[in-house]
Formats: sequence, structure tokens, C-alpha cells
Amino acid sequence: MEINIDHPLAARIKELFESDKDKLATYSKILLAQARLVSGVPLDNPAEISDLVCSLML
Repeated sequence: MEINIDHPLAARIKELFESDKDKLATYSKILLAQARLVSGVPLDNPAEISDLVCSLML
């Protein structure tokens, strides 16, 4: 998976790096899970990823 530097996600990651390392960890885990799924690699713990996504929706 590659994130285009001009994509809003790149700016959000930079912002989180500077302000909220816990949320950055959540984003990172979700992005890794997405990359694994797109590549056809199963997730070790899909429920964890679901919980992480839901935590960002609150």
C-alpha cells in the first residue's frame, strides 16, 4: 500500500504524529489491515480492527 503525499490522509498522519500518538497507532493498525486485505492476506484478529474503526467513529 502506498499513500500519496498529496492525499489528505498524509496530512492527517503528520498531524497525528505531532499531536496524538495513540490515535496515530490506531490509524496505522487500520491501514496495515487494509493493505493486508487488499493483498489477500487474512487478518489475525478481525474483531480488533472492527473495534478500532468503531473507536474512531465515536
